[in-house]
Amino acid sequence: MKIINQSENQMSLKDGNALSLILGAVFIIIGVFGAFGIYSASRFSGPFWAMTVFFLIGLIIIFTSAAILVTIDKTQNQISFLKKRLAGSKSQTYNIQNVLRIELRKSYRMQAGTRNQNGTITPPRQILQHQSVIVLKDGTEVPLENVKSSGNAGIGTEVLLGGTGKELSISNQIANFLGVPFQEIGPGPAAIIPGAGIGGINIGL
Repeated sequence: MKIINQSENQMSLKDGNALSLILGAVFIIIGVFGAFGIYSASRFSGPFWAMTVFFLIGLIIIFTSAAILVTIDKTQNQISFLKKRLAGSKSQTYNIQNVLRIELRKSYRMQAGTRNQNGTITPPRQILQHQSVIVLKDGTEVPLENVKSSGNAGIGTEVLLGGTGKELSISNQIANFLGVPFQEIGPGPAAIIPGAGIGGINIGL
């Protein structure tokens, strides 16, 4: 998330999806070339279907990744929200007077270890995720960015994982611009996700 424009009465924020598109393209390329090579050698074998899964994951990532654009306009007393995907877009307008606070939410997610080719299992990884949201008085939540993964470590601390300093600063700026409280929440204990082989992928709204 970054501030792309700010004046006395207007602030525009954008959170892009370039990394998700690149990741999806990598999965598709691996899947296509891997499946073609395996099919040429052994037809419909187990590895062929594994490459097909890679291809499908790539498609899912690309079609569900989203770019978020939020414009806060004090002269019109409105917050305009736009979430764009390849499969469509979602837009909504909210009243500034209904904003209760800005939150920066952080949580740990424990990714279970994976089995290597030699039979050994890698240790679990602790991943710090964060997301900034606008909370309205009626309980509605407006995401300012997609859920992000800041880093990972074995039994790390938040200091080691880091990565939310910029988001903390921007969230504070948004709260000050709107004249509402800012609240930093979490992180709580990590939830173990068995057999998770891919971390940091979130398909969001």
